[in-house]
Amino acid sequence: MRDFNLDFLDLYKNVDSFLKDAYSSNNGVTNYIQEMERQFEDGNKYVQNWRIDYDRLKHMRWLRNQFAHELSFDAEILEQEDYDWLDSFYKKLFSATDPIALLYTVKRKQKVKAVQKPHQMINNASTSQITLPSQQQTQYNYYTYTPEKNDKPKRRSLWQRIIDFFS
Repeated sequence: MRDFNLDFLDLYKNVDSFLKDAYSSNNGVTNYIQEMERQFEDGNKYVQNWRIDYDRLKHMRWLRNQFAHELSFDAEILEQEDYDWLDSFYKKLFSATDPIALLYTVKRKQKVKAVQKPHQMINNASTSQITLPSQQQTQYNYYTYTPEKNDKPKRRSLWQRIIDFFS
């Protein structure tokens, strides 16, 4: 039987390695956390559970650092729930349903709407009154992934995710 702590470390290394490749850096999880911090306001506004995922990811990094660097680390701190969350997060990275991917999906949709809006306003100007953006109510639209029974997430290559990430 394998040691639970080693399983957690292996999973953390996989997540970190994936993110190192995505960010082309040596600090995978740390870069992801920093990106979440940079995008915190929008992420918290548009992505459900943004704050929870942020806090949990920071906790995973802390657990890993404690386990790897502290001589007096109490291995009993590590719980099955921590492993399960990290495993779920890893799967979200591969299916592009992680918090940052969801935020960029929302932002892309907003850009498309922004480009379409002036055209729509011209067409609607003759039949209705134009509402300026400053007059519109703020609305929070959370984007969540809810799979259907036979729905499989679209798999995109790492290269495509990187291109999408920076576009």
